[in-house]
Amino acid sequence: MHPALSHVLSSLITVLHSLLFVLLCFRAFYTLHSTCFGFTSLPICSSLRPLPTASPSLFTLPNHAAHRDFGSGFTVFNDLAIASSVLLSEGAASRIMIIDLDVHQGDGTAAIFEHDRRVFTFSMHGEKNFPLKKENSSFDVPLPDGTDDEHYLEQLEHHLPRLLGYFEPDFVFYDAGVDTHKNDALGRLSMSNAGLLRRDLFVLRYLRHNNIPVATVIGGGYAKDHLEVAVRHSIVFNAAKTVWEEMGHGRLTPNLVF
Repeated sequence: MHPALSHVLSSLITVLHSLLFVLLCFRAFYTLHSTCFGFTSLPICSSLRPLPTASPSLFTLPNHAAHRDFGSGFTVFNDLAIASSVLLSEGAASRIMIIDLDVHQGDGTAAIFEHDRRVFTFSMHGEKNFPLKKENSSFDVPLPDGTDDEHYLEQLEHHLPRLLGYFEPDFVFYDAGVDTHKNDALGRLSMSNAGLLRRDLFVLRYLRHNNIPVATVIGGGYAKDHLEVAVRHSIVFNAAKTVWEEMGHGRLTPNLVF
């Protein structure tokens, strides 16, 4: 390719990226101040919506990698951090725990709240996965490549009850990433669909039994087959459906796991 043409194409790509960033910023700002649909406002609205005690609320777009002053990990804004800050500033919660079970550490969330004692960040993630430089969560559990269902659940069931008892949150955000799956393109762990369901049921049931309200995001998941990823994301919805019915709120249909 001619050097001049290469330079023009490179400049054009840079302009398009900048334009896309501006549009994303505008859309996020607009939806934050107007509706419950879109980027940053969605988790805020979901967490503030009146719910029965310890009922599972669900939304999406868990941008846990973005930092206070720069984007990271495919994300521009850190929805979990923004939603937590709104709840705290509005007095809707005073002690928030973020349970981050995405395969990638929630480094942005950890960095933002590192010195804020009102927020406890708990991350179980691939030790050798992105980001290469990890931040200091309130509590980190780095997992080796190839971690399977049993080892994963053993770690979760050991740490989560202890941490909840220690911090005593009055609200929880749960990032139910499915990139821990054995077939995930970026995950490097070895969980199955059945293991993901056991994980999500354990978290949601434990929070329910302890009367802790929770809002759940669907986290990361990567594959060429989008339907395959969608099926994995549906697992936490099915877990929430099960917990909802166990709470005596009536039966929900249909099942969301294919």
